[in-house]
Amino acid sequence: MTLSNKNILLISPEPWNHVFVSKHHYAVNLSKKGNKVFFLNPPSSSKYKITNSRYEDLFIINYSGFVKGLRFLPTWLQRYFISIKFNNLQKLCGVNFDIVWSFDNSVFFDFYALPEKVLCISHIVDLNQDFNTRQAATTAKVCFGVIPDIVERLFMYNTNTYLITHGVNLSEYSSNIVTLPGTNGIKALYVGNLAMPFIDWDLLQQAVISQPKTDFIFLGSNMDFVPEPFKSYENTYILEAVPPAELWSYLNAADILMLAYSEEYYVTYASPHKFWQYLAVGKPIITSYTKEYLPFEDLIYMARTSESWCQLIGEVIENLTNHNTEDLILARKSLAADNSYERKIQEVEKCLTEIL
Repeated sequence: MTLSNKNILLISPEPWNHVFVSKHHYAVNLSKKGNKVFFLNPPSSSKYKITNSRYEDLFIINYSGFVKGLRFLPTWLQRYFISIKFNNLQKLCGVNFDIVWSFDNSVFFDFYALPEKVLCISHIVDLNQDFNTRQAATTAKVCFGVIPDIVERLFMYNTNTYLITHGVNLSEYSSNIVTLPGTNGIKALYVGNLAMPFIDWDLLQQAVISQPKTDFIFLGSNMDFVPEPFKSYENTYILEAVPPAELWSYLNAADILMLAYSEEYYVTYASPHKFWQYLAVGKPIITSYTKEYLPFEDLIYMARTSESWCQLIGEVIENLTNHNTEDLILARKSLAADNSYERKIQEVEKCLTEIL
């Protein structure tokens, strides 16, 4: 099956104005394949509204929430309310949807409520996205999971379940030159939502203190959530979030890229989406342990413990040239290119061809 010339309702648990993650990148890349994509924000108190995005054929949809306690109602009544919402969305958008692609099983979780001709996809990318899993997976035509643990969970209810790992959006790569702040010669960069509760700030603080001749830059939304000590160290800098296309310039300007999360993160969210964008610039990555990275551990620097994380970043800083050879850079970039969202959509198309 080719995913083109379709009207796609993409249901996201994160709004469009969130830091771009997999849902946003799928929406962008699907729209570039000639589809009309309607990105459905999480329900809110606002009225039904459709607005243009900066991408052609990609529209942002707001809608009011469902009746409270929907999941506790009888199945027939759940389907009634879901079908009403669905029909209202079709009316708002002026189309009949060909595909409903849902990353959120807390809403529209019974696809039997939708017209039979609609292709319904349940695509789960976070371990904590586990609200109405059985109902959503059972009623979907096909399910996708981003890590094996999620695939196993979905497969219990739908044998048409496939592994589609995280990807990277290479279609908006920017080559603009950015100069990162600081007077030291080596720049270590962390990018992401700075309010995310599982960032291991204690670990990062140890690194900042132990490496005074390295500038540590933290770039992202919610700057106020950065702990106070980081605002007083001479070698730390906190920068506001930048548009997705501009982020590449900041990553390219760094010497080292960092992922530092507590163990609870991987129980809740699976592997971080930003990893693949890090990899695409070819720079050394210092990361907390996650089993999803084991197949390419020779290209990154993955710590089993907090102590080894600080040791690793110290070793890379001390011997940066050895960890940033042309061969390593090309291998990292090549691996990322093999996991572009264009490739991910091709993987989805292959799976759909098998079952339809």
